[in-house]
Amino acid sequence: MITLKIMLKEIEINNFLQTLCEKLEKYKSEIIQANNLDIKESRILGKDDAFIERLTVSEKTFAGMLISLKEIISQPFPIGRVLKEWEVPHNGLKIKRVTCPIGKILIIYESRPNVTLDAFALCFKSGNSCILRGGSESFNTSSKIVEVIHKTFDDVNLSNIKDYFVQYVQTKDRTAIVDLLQKSDEIDLVIPRGGKGLVEFVASNTKIPILKHLDGNCHTYIENTANPSEAISTLKNAKLRRVSICGATESLVLDEIFAKNHLTTIVDAMPECEFVGCEKSIMLDSRIKPATEEDYYTEYLKAKLSVKVVNNVDEAIKFINKYSSKHTNAILSENIQAIQKFQEQIDSAIVMHNVSTQFADGYEFGFGGEIGIATGKLHARGPVALNELVTYKNIVYCDEKKYLKRK
Repeated sequence: MITLKIMLKEIEINNFLQTLCEKLEKYKSEIIQANNLDIKESRILGKDDAFIERLTVSEKTFAGMLISLKEIISQPFPIGRVLKEWEVPHNGLKIKRVTCPIGKILIIYESRPNVTLDAFALCFKSGNSCILRGGSESFNTSSKIVEVIHKTFDDVNLSNIKDYFVQYVQTKDRTAIVDLLQKSDEIDLVIPRGGKGLVEFVASNTKIPILKHLDGNCHTYIENTANPSEAISTLKNAKLRRVSICGATESLVLDEIFAKNHLTTIVDAMPECEFVGCEKSIMLDSRIKPATEEDYYTEYLKAKLSVKVVNNVDEAIKFINKYSSKHTNAILSENIQAIQKFQEQIDSAIVMHNVSTQFADGYEFGFGGEIGIATGKLHARGPVALNELVTYKNIVYCDEKKYLKRK
């Protein structure tokens, strides 16, 4: 790991981020203007509505970015925390495990400009330096945000360290990413935030450790004992509140009894949604079209939902573990045994009970923001925020007299 040469105190970091909030407000019109240019270019390229929705920095989105930044400021400082402290009886060694930054982090993400701000703020507060490479379609917006961050360093007389703490790859050329991915002697961690294609591209081109953020093929399972009106309301939120985010439900799994009684009501309640499903679901509602096996693996990111009817919780677990991307899966149920089995046996970074999958989010978890949702099992899982951007070192010491005597 590259040892950090620059460390700022907590008060310096928080003061900087507060000044950044003010600076972003000052340059809001320029950021939105840059974003409008990105949107215009993306429409010319034929990008769909879901993509445009992720790309757009509206007044509401901008306000949310500032709220997220302020939440990060309010979070406890993650560096220098003692995780564990103990003395070894047989040799008298005293050991203290203390959190420290990871180092230099390369973050590659698709066209969501808000990630630019979240990624910098989280890395900065956790003592890490970052290299950011956003999607080419958000180039103008992300470049403008980083420009404002650099202006803030200038204003607080820290110009000499601005490039150390944040750099934005100023080219749309993909070969630049390949070059960065070869720098395993300089970069400590790479975080690819995007679909399978991006993660596979990164994995095949680097020896740098990877913290994977895969696609969000999320499932909602409705078990027989679920309250029908509450379950349907939760499902609508999980699928339709924002169809373009990684926490949106893409596959609905229904116990057969619940499906027989309520599947038609579900379809009625979601007229804007296209449904594809298994033979049993089609027999229950002719509006549902046949699903292919690929449908169950697919992150639609639009108003489309695949449906699978199962006999019990065991079948539901088997189905979800096969087809989900291990991001977020939910059970809607009042059956304690079924809930416990689902929570224990589902292989997923986040497991919800009677909660919409759209709450799979760093802000909703109370972390202020996130760099992504880690779907692997090492070293973090779920929302990657301040406490997931640190590692630790072991500080070892001993009573001098005991040490000399032992020698």
